[in-house]
Amino acid sequence: MHMKGLQMTTAELNELIERYGQAIFGFCWHLCGNISDAEELYQDTMLKIVEIKHRVEIKTGSDSDYLRAKNYCLAVALRLYKHRMGKLNNAPAMLPIEDFIDISSGENIEKDYMQKEEQTKLGEAILKLPFKKRIVIIMFYYGKMEIRDIAKTLHIPEGTVKSRLNSAKAEIKKIMEGQGYEGY
Repeated sequence: MHMKGLQMTTAELNELIERYGQAIFGFCWHLCGNISDAEELYQDTMLKIVEIKHRVEIKTGSDSDYLRAKNYCLAVALRLYKHRMGKLNNAPAMLPIEDFIDISSGENIEKDYMQKEEQTKLGEAILKLPFKKRIVIIMFYYGKMEIRDIAKTLHIPEGTVKSRLNSAKAEIKKIMEGQGYEGY
């Protein structure tokens, strides 16, 4: 996302934060597992974006420009997180999964409770994944990133992303079925 001699303006940065700040913070929260670490990671990410805003491209102000900028922010957050945690495989197994799906419809309390319980079990299953698979799941499902964008961010081939997603989903299914959730 390099620009030719231009840099993201303050107004464009504010627009990026307005559009995707909450999603970027949520991504940080899912990486860190707690609010205080997520707040620190989010702040560090935004400071880094300000520092390197000459690399962030908002050419036309289109939705796709801002989506690419959001993905760039997620990549920065991930790099900062991995830097803090040391080697990729030493990252802690933390992932609050409760906000992946909003199930608080209020129409059927028993159904909502069962969905919440399933969601918690799903979160526990994701926590059991190796970090390399877990991060692909987070980026694809929570970060809503395309496979090609995940591949660029992680500097791996698209086929590897697809493989990790499929492998992770199979592992999650196996874990969930072992916990009595046959629908996975």
